[in-house]
Amino acid sequence: MNPTSKAATDSTAAPTAPPPAKVRSRPIYRPGALLRANAKQAGKAKRAGNEPLVELLPVFGPEFLAVDPPEGPLGDNLLNSDTATMDIPVAVQLHGSATPGDRYNLRVNKVLVDPTYALTPADVARGTITLPLPASLRADEGTYDLDIQYLPPRAGTPRFGPPTTFIVDKTPPAGELRPGAPGGFDGRLNDGLTQELLTQLGGVIVASLPAYGSGGPGQMAAGDEVTPYVNTIPGTPFVITAAQAGSSPSILMEFTEAQIKAAGDGPADFYYTVRDRAGWISKPSFPHMIDIYLNASITDLVAPIVPAYTSGLVILEEEARTGVLVTIPAHVKVLAGYSVVVIWNGRRQPAVRVQVDNTAFDVVVPYAEIVLGNGGQDIANFDVIYEVLSSNITIGTSPPARVRTNLELPGGEDPDTGTPWHDNLHPAVVHGNSGTANVITPEDSLLPAIITIPFDGVDSTAVFKAGDEIVVRWNMTVIADTKTVTAADVAAGADFLLTITSAEIQAAGSDPALPVTYTVRRLVQPPTGYNTSYSPVQLVNVQSLGDVPGGGDPLPFALSLDETYDLGLGPDYRFVDWFYIPGGIRLELPHYANKAVGDVITVYYTATEVGFQDDWPGIGGPLPGLELTQPATFTVGPDEVDTSSYFQLPEYCLRPLVTLKCTGTIKWSARNAHGTANSLEMYLFVDNRPGGPGSRSGASKGDTKGKYQGLLEEFGRMLRKLIASD
Repeated sequence: MNPTSKAATDSTAAPTAPPPAKVRSRPIYRPGALLRANAKQAGKAKRAGNEPLVELLPVFGPEFLAVDPPEGPLGDNLLNSDTATMDIPVAVQLHGSATPGDRYNLRVNKVLVDPTYALTPADVARGTITLPLPASLRADEGTYDLDIQYLPPRAGTPRFGPPTTFIVDKTPPAGELRPGAPGGFDGRLNDGLTQELLTQLGGVIVASLPAYGSGGPGQMAAGDEVTPYVNTIPGTPFVITAAQAGSSPSILMEFTEAQIKAAGDGPADFYYTVRDRAGWISKPSFPHMIDIYLNASITDLVAPIVPAYTSGLVILEEEARTGVLVTIPAHVKVLAGYSVVVIWNGRRQPAVRVQVDNTAFDVVVPYAEIVLGNGGQDIANFDVIYEVLSSNITIGTSPPARVRTNLELPGGEDPDTGTPWHDNLHPAVVHGNSGTANVITPEDSLLPAIITIPFDGVDSTAVFKAGDEIVVRWNMTVIADTKTVTAADVAAGADFLLTITSAEIQAAGSDPALPVTYTVRRLVQPPTGYNTSYSPVQLVNVQSLGDVPGGGDPLPFALSLDETYDLGLGPDYRFVDWFYIPGGIRLELPHYANKAVGDVITVYYTATEVGFQDDWPGIGGPLPGLELTQPATFTVGPDEVDTSSYFQLPEYCLRPLVTLKCTGTIKWSARNAHGTANSLEMYLFVDNRPGGPGSRSGASKGDTKGKYQGLLEEFGRMLRKLIASD
C-alpha cells in the first residue's frame, strides 16, 4: 500500500525514538493443520465448478501473515513486514491421484515461478509439499493472484488449482509523514501537571487520536495498534476496531500515572506510534508538551501565620491600614526561585519570589485588599492560605489559617482606601479673631483660635458615636483641647468647636500652608481595641508675630557711631555738630531676632526745626529738603545675618540752610515672609553753627568732647527735665 505521493521531509523535531512496543503474538505454523483447516474452503471451490484439483490450494503459514483485527480473521493473506526480503514457503495439499514424478509450479499473476517441483514418493506419502514464493516476485506493494500449475508425469495439458490472493504492504501508518499530535487534553494541563491535578483526572490523562494517512496508503485501518508514549516511556497499546477506523475523533488514548511518573518531572512530550497489521511502525507522532510536576509536589505545607491576628485574636483597622504581614513558614521543598501566592479570603495576591531555600519570609497584604476581602462588612471571619508555584504551576497548597478582622471606622467605610485619610470626613476649619477661614494674621496669633469639626460626613451621614475621642493636631502637634463625644452630642448633631491657645499657635510658628488635622478614635469589641479615622489635611495660612523680624518685639533703635555726642539720656538721644557733619553720619542697625538672608530693611529720616538753647523746648515745623531722597532700602546678605547692619545717613540730611540746627528722627523697619516690624525712634540733635555748643574751633577730630562740653551737659539736663515733665 504505497502512498500515492511523498510528503516533504518534516522539519519539526521528532521525539526521541521509542523502544519497540510489544508485538502481538502470532500462531505457530503447522502446515498439516492449516491444510485441514482449509479443506472447507477447498470444498467451496469445488462446488463452484472447479475441476478435481481442488486440493491444490496454496496456503501461507500464519507466521508469514499479518495479525488479525479485533473483529476476527479476514483471510486476506496480508503478508507481515518480516517477509519483505525472504522467500516464503507456500504449503500445497496434493490431490488424491498424485503420483511420484508429477510436476508443480506456483503461478503469481498467472506467471510461472521457477523451478518446477517433481513429486517424490515421500511427498506422495505425506500428502503435502511446500513451494517457495521468491521475494523478488513481490517487490511491489499491492494485491497478487496466486495458484498452482500441475503437469502429469507424461506430457499432457496443464491443470490448475483454485486461485487465491495475497497482499504485500510496504507503507507504514501515515506513510512518510508524522501522524498528527494527540489532542483534546484537559485545559488545566496548560499550566502543568501536578499530583493534585492528576488525582482529579483519575490517575490518567486522556487524549484523542487524530486521523492519519489522509485516505491513501498508510491510512487508519482496523487492526492498527496504537502505543501512547511519554518521552520514551511506552504506555498500554490498544487496537483500532473497524467501527473506530471510520470515526477517528471518537478514538481516545490514555497516558497512565505509572507511565507519567516514570518519565520524571520537567517538560514532557506526549505522543504515540502506530503499528499496522503487517508490522510496519509509523514515525513518532507530533508531540503535545506538558510540564510535569509530580515529584516536586508538596503535600505537607504548614498553615500561614498572621501575627496581627495572633497577637490579639483580631486585626484592627489601624493594623490593616499599613498592610497585614502573612508569614510563610520554612519548608525543605520550598526553594529559591519558586513563587508564593497568598490567598486572602479568596482574593489572590501578587506572586512573591522565594529568595532563600527553606526559609520563612513575610508577604504583605495591602489595606485595599483587606477591605475588599471583608466584602463590605465591618467584621469578618475567613481563611488565609498560600500556594507554592514552580514555573507558574501550583505544586502545593497550604492548610488554612483562620483570621478575624474588625474594620469599623468613624465615618463608615472609607470611600478611597488609597489615601491615608478617611474620605468621608470633612477637613477641620480654623477661624482666628479676624474671622477669615483658615487664616491666622499676626494679630490673630496673639489670641486663641477656634477649630470646627463638622458633625456630618461628606455623604451627609453621622460620623460620630458616643464615646468617640477627637484629637486635633496643629502642625503635627496635639493641642491641649480634646473632645469625647457624648450621647447628647450625637442627639444634637452640632459641629464640634475646639480651641487652640495663642501659645500653641506661636509655638508652631508661621507657615503659609500649616497642616491641621484631627483623628476620631472608636473603641470596638470584641475583642477590645481601637479603630481610628484620620481627617483630610486642612492647610492654614498662619502669620505668627513670633516669626516676624524681632520675634514680635519692636526692633532696637538705630545707633550712631562716635561722631555724635551722648547727651546723658541714653543711646537713643545723640548730638552732632558742624565738625562731624561732612560726609554724613554712619548708623548701626542692631541685630534682631529672626534675622535671615533676604530680609528687606528700610531706613526712615525726618527733620524738624528745634531750638535747643534760648528757645528750648519749642519745636518748629518740618524742614523740607532734609528727608531721605536716595534709596534707603537694602536686602540682608549672608555676611550680616548674625551681626548688625549699617547705613550711611547722607550729609544733606544734616544741613538745614536757615536755622543751621534741627532735630532728626531716625526709624527703620525689617520685613520677611511673615510680616514687618518697626524700630523704636532715635533722635539726633544737629548744630551746624561753627561757634555753637559743640564747636571744635582749634580742636582736632579726635577730641570727642570739644571745648563746650559743659554746655552740652547742661543741654542734656534740660532734655531730661522736659522728658520727666511729660
